[in-house]
Amino acid sequence: MNIDGNILGPIFVKDVRKLHIWKEFKKYQKPVLIIYGEKDPSCTQACISKAKASYSNLQLLEIPEAGHGFSKEQTDTAMNAVFSFLL
Repeated sequence: MNIDGNILGPIFVKDVRKLHIWKEFKKYQKPVLIIYGEKDPSCTQACISKAKASYSNLQLLEIPEAGHGFSKEQTDTAMNAVFSFLL
């Protein structure tokens, strides 16, 4: 399967389709940072709402004008958020 130029093998695709991601997310109780692009078609507001409901200690960073991939400037913004989150 080709997703935005990334080739995914059949075993990976099969395993991902069986994964109940929101059930797995609820098991994780530590702080979480989610960084996503404002225009990312794979990260909808419904997904963000589910994430908010799944994590009690959640930080969100929406990168304006970004899709699923980030430009250099957007990547710098994301990495600064990651560094702040980890420190």
